[in-house]
Amino acid sequence: MPEQQGSKNQSDNLSAIILNHGRFRQPTCDIELIEHSIKYESKAPINARLASNGALCVDTNRTGRSPADRYIVAGKYSSQINWNSVNKEMPRDVFLALMDKVMNHADTLDEPLFFSDDLYIGKDSQYRQPIRLVTKYAWHHLFGRNFFIKGEAHDGNKKPWTLLSVPSFITVPERDSTHSDGVIAIDLDEQVILIANRTYGGCEWKAFFTAMNTLLPFDDVLTMHCGANITKKEGHVTLFLGLSGTGKTALSADPDCLLIGDDGHGWGPNGIFNIAGGCYAKLHDITREREQLIWDALHFGTIMENVVLDNNRLPDFEIGPENIRGLYPMDFIDDVYPAEHAGHPDAIIFLTCDMYGVLPPVAKLSAEQAAYYFAAGYTTKIGSTEANSLHDFEPTFSAYFGEVFFPLLSKYYLDLFQTKLREHNVPVYLVNTGWTGGPMGSPAGRRFSIATSRNIVHAIQHNKIHDEDLVLLTEHNLLVPKHVAGVDERNLNPLNMWDDKTSYHAACQELNQLFHANMAMKFPDMESAILESGRPKS
Repeated sequence: MPEQQGSKNQSDNLSAIILNHGRFRQPTCDIELIEHSIKYESKAPINARLASNGALCVDTNRTGRSPADRYIVAGKYSSQINWNSVNKEMPRDVFLALMDKVMNHADTLDEPLFFSDDLYIGKDSQYRQPIRLVTKYAWHHLFGRNFFIKGEAHDGNKKPWTLLSVPSFITVPERDSTHSDGVIAIDLDEQVILIANRTYGGCEWKAFFTAMNTLLPFDDVLTMHCGANITKKEGHVTLFLGLSGTGKTALSADPDCLLIGDDGHGWGPNGIFNIAGGCYAKLHDITREREQLIWDALHFGTIMENVVLDNNRLPDFEIGPENIRGLYPMDFIDDVYPAEHAGHPDAIIFLTCDMYGVLPPVAKLSAEQAAYYFAAGYTTKIGSTEANSLHDFEPTFSAYFGEVFFPLLSKYYLDLFQTKLREHNVPVYLVNTGWTGGPMGSPAGRRFSIATSRNIVHAIQHNKIHDEDLVLLTEHNLLVPKHVAGVDERNLNPLNMWDDKTSYHAACQELNQLFHANMAMKFPDMESAILESGRPKS
């Protein structure tokens, strides 16, 4: 771990201050939280109500995270953090003053804060951290109990993290030195997370995920924004790295596999382990036929965010915001991997949703290309998970397939990723779950079906893609298979799917230019061999 950089810590134990300051109500069970939410949180902005499937349905005002409002408190890790427009530093004295205002505000609330101290983050007991939740809303508390890991009472061997969520406290930028009227502040030194004036449930998870992504790499654990599963028959572990909307949750929730987790994992010396204890699935356009495991988990005890209900309280998953979500604990799924950690991965899949329609549905990457695409993190934002996004659909490059959650300097993630690939000789594949035949929105463009993507994943998991059957797509410098069981062979070369070949090559050139500009801006010192691996050969 980094040594203290000399920042003055003016606080006592902040966790102790929080827990000794206010009035608390410790719930005995999840049902109590649901009852409280229905009774006291049924009005705007939450509008808590039960849906016909039994799930607790809530509105979150903003339907996504607020990355511009995220701060990291200055401290002993400051010299290792890549400070930028997302990783913004909050001086410690500013944070302590803000905490004091929030706690004074908590004293004025009619209802006491909910409190729980029996949760953990990180399934591997070697790396897991005890956490406490302190929340104003009952449904926020249920979110944490669903998403984090329930276990025995904290044994005192590790200092617990404390998350304080007070949506009724409105920050004032001129007074509090914040970006807007809300804030998410992470104090790595004191192990405290403050969320003010933000109701989107994912803020809880992503704040903790960001903290773990900052600390675990120092213990030789590569943290990843990915789903993970293990085949029931062969025991093959597959990772699915990808941003929201690429199919990470849907493809990892496979009836032929045991689910390890759907969003955040660590790769340590013992193998892969889930950082969370629940699933946070996108529900837009979901059907039982396409995603049975997720559909069947939507029952009493599940939270559904921003889902529109009809007069009979039937959920309509085809309308409303793109980023509607379902949150349920892992034990709501039958086929879950039970152990603390699985083995090292047998395959890694980078999921990209290409709106240009020019990337192949699957390509096998060299070690250099694996580093290139890991650093690039290309996809299309679909139904943005970020609040106040101006565009529902836009190409984006998010390093490590989740740049906003990975605050450290790039060497900590990229170097560790390459080291683990070499140590365990893991094959890496690029899988496009986006468009083909034309760009998104064009008459000829169509998105690959979930069935096509599942067939590709199954071929990867069962070692059915062989090096001797690969051919080079010079326009991308990518090796693609000639045959994949259950996939139309014409699909494997995207050029075949375009009627207008000139437009295809123009779109390839435009996308390649975006890649090159992104790498030049974010990774100016990248090794030449890695950069060259991402350049076309024609």
